Amino acid sequence: MQRDSRILRCSSCGAQNRVPAEKSAAAARCGRCGRPLLPESARAFILRCSRCRAKNRIPAEKAGMSAKCGRCGAEIPTAEAFHGEALPVTDASFESTVLASPLPVLMFCWAPWCPSCSSVAPVIDELARIWKGRVRVCKLNVDSSPRLSSRFDLRSVPSLLVFDAGKLLDTWVGGLPRHQIMQNMTPYLY
Repeated sequence: MQRDSRILRCSSCGAQNRVPAEKSAAAARCGRCGRPLLPESARAFILRCSRCRAKNRIPAEKAGMSAKCGRCGAEIPTAEAFHGEALPVTDASFESTVLASPLPVLMFCWAPWCPSCSSVAPVIDELARIWKGRVRVCKLNVDSSPRLSSRFDLRSVPSLLVFDAGKLLDTWVGGLPRHQIMQNMTPYLY
């Protein structure tokens, strides 16, 4: 006899978890990362105000709608926070796309001639879909953006840079596997 259960996807690491029907969703935790599993209706997103950098809680049902910062009253661009794909970054768009982002940013630095970059790129695209609304995933071609390559001393590709509130928080060099990237990003997910 099989019990009724439901599958809940962890919003942090993307793992699928089987939760018995008799267990409340509030008590369920992810088997991989240990974070609470919440049904879609109970989820909320945390977006930073681009003016005062305050964190603002946006309910899932209001995602993509107009929102105002609770501290300073500035408009929060919720629609742009829910891209399900990696955004290209250039020297010209870096400030607005990465530093002024309402979400933490994972920036994938790559080069067209790099074979390791080609193997990591599909993983980055998948993470952009999984972390939609939680992390902004960006791609930087180091050959076409020499100022940023110099600014962050990118001597090796692939490299992953993590930004939040306009500051560089972490850097990882090399072709990391998907699970390692997800584990390294756990502290930066709201």
